[in-house]
Amino acid sequence: MGRELLTEVHRRIASVHVPAAVVAAVTSISRDEVEALGIVVTDAPLEMLFDAANRAKGHPLAMDDWICLLLAKELAATCVTNDRRLRRECEAHGVDIAWGLSLLLDLVDHGALERERALARVRGDLRAVSRFADGRVEALHASGTRRVTADVLKRFRKRVRG
Repeated sequence: MGRELLTEVHRRIASVHVPAAVVAAVTSISRDEVEALGIVVTDAPLEMLFDAANRAKGHPLAMDDWICLLLAKELAATCVTNDRRLRRECEAHGVDIAWGLSLLLDLVDHGALERERALARVRGDLRAVSRFADGRVEALHASGTRRVTADVLKRFRKRVRG
């Protein structure tokens, strides 16, 4: 999801929090740039970082995923992800979840994004993933965009078009 769309989500739908560890892993945008968008960069307490590292050992979820889950639980926030493993773990830990594409649908529903622009945005992100090997792909991967299948896109189109 693009920077301007995240700003719109933050302005119109809900406060957007991103763990500092996730921001640090994405090379295409700095923490200052993320915060300038109105997004809250949340530093996990040291104990949580140790807990996430321990949980990641021998587990399919990476440390960053555990940080997202643990912070969402602590903040009573919704974890927005397209990663099925993270979604399953969130459910097991009582953390609310939403698909990444649902944010685009929310923007359409709030009149902040035109239907065709939402569709074009998703198509553009998917092309970028298959075409580039730079920070943008890393950013998209961090948000789970690479997990958007043709079936998911078909259902998204149907919901966007009403």
